[in-house]
Amino acid sequence: MKRRDFLKYGGAGIAASTAAVAPLGSAAEACTAAQPCPGPLGTIALRIDDKRIMMVDGKFFNFLAFKRTDVGSQDFTVPGPVLRIREGDSITISVRNDRPEPHGFNVTGIPAATIDCIPPGETRCVTFTAPIAGTYLYYDGSRNLREPVASPALLYRVLGLHGALIVHPVISHTDAGSPTPFSKSTHSPKLVALFDALGTCERFQGGDLGKWKGCEIDQEYSFQEKIWLVNQVDPKFNNLITASGITQSSLLLNMLGNFLPRYFTMNGRSGFDLASGDDVCPANYIGEPTLIRCLNAGLCYHSTHIHGNHLMELARADLATGAVVVHENIIERDVWQTWPMQRRDMLLPFEVPPDIPFRNPVTKAAIPLSEAVVQEQFPLRYVMHCHTEMSQTAAGGNYPQGLVTHWEIEGPLGGRALRTNSASL
Repeated sequence: MKRRDFLKYGGAGIAASTAAVAPLGSAAEACTAAQPCPGPLGTIALRIDDKRIMMVDGKFFNFLAFKRTDVGSQDFTVPGPVLRIREGDSITISVRNDRPEPHGFNVTGIPAATIDCIPPGETRCVTFTAPIAGTYLYYDGSRNLREPVASPALLYRVLGLHGALIVHPVISHTDAGSPTPFSKSTHSPKLVALFDALGTCERFQGGDLGKWKGCEIDQEYSFQEKIWLVNQVDPKFNNLITASGITQSSLLLNMLGNFLPRYFTMNGRSGFDLASGDDVCPANYIGEPTLIRCLNAGLCYHSTHIHGNHLMELARADLATGAVVVHENIIERDVWQTWPMQRRDMLLPFEVPPDIPFRNPVTKAAIPLSEAVVQEQFPLRYVMHCHTEMSQTAAGGNYPQGLVTHWEIEGPLGGRALRTNSASL
């Protein structure tokens, strides 16, 4: 498939994010109308600036990036820091723009979380009530620029101004006490049945150790919760970023038509750079289900495929509104599509893979699960790659240097507890 065709097929998902782009006006007028943040900075403070980043083939390119300034000592990153908030809380996000062109801030599915324009060198803030629990995407949805950009929201988002915002539920447990990632008000009977089954049946064993355990609200990820945020990079657009602003170019008059992705990234990395990293690679024991929050900030669609286990699709984003939709029915997926601006919450059950033998090859007698698993040489590694073939590549055709990583089973059922006990001796 040609790269231009690849973008055409992904265009349907982009429509929702571009339909509201107004004709170009005066950025100065739009920014003057906005009011600066009153009083102290809010709960979450971000800054926007540029950053030079090395890609998988050793080449460096300019990006636009977010940095969080209200906690610890952090650097500018692409994607931006994972933001975690709690459902129903009143949240204030302030954004300082240290770039010479205006920028903005938006969150998919939360219309109130919008800053239309942040003038160069200034700070703007927005206060909103956190919606129902789920996975959201924040990004720069600028509407007015000095440069001749037909779709500034596309340009700045793809150049790096995007990140994951996770809303935690206030009450998430089922009546049986099983934790889930979602608000109890959105639980369907089948979702409840799945989470109640974790750790309690032959397929999902482990007792309390087999229950899903979410990430703490002050952490970006955990051993049972990962963020997979994908994007695509066309260096000729990154080369327009300079210290004095965005270089005016005819490329910007038709970004979608001119965009030819050369790198396909997850959490800002691709290829061999995705072969490790606790933020990306689930590495758990059998019976430790792991939630993977999948987001697409780019312009192309992806068809993610994982070996070893099927995943349960728990929720997705409504492409028209951006709202979180928790599924009434739980579907097992071998491949799942993620369109531009789409999000999907997928549960990797860490059940015994089908390639572990359950029968004696001579007598054909069933082998007890515990014995079958113990015979294996751990860790077991299983690939993740995208079935949209072109996204396997980087730098114009190096396979497999694109959107490919893996997950691994570190040991048999109960292995984490055994390892912990051994370490304490």
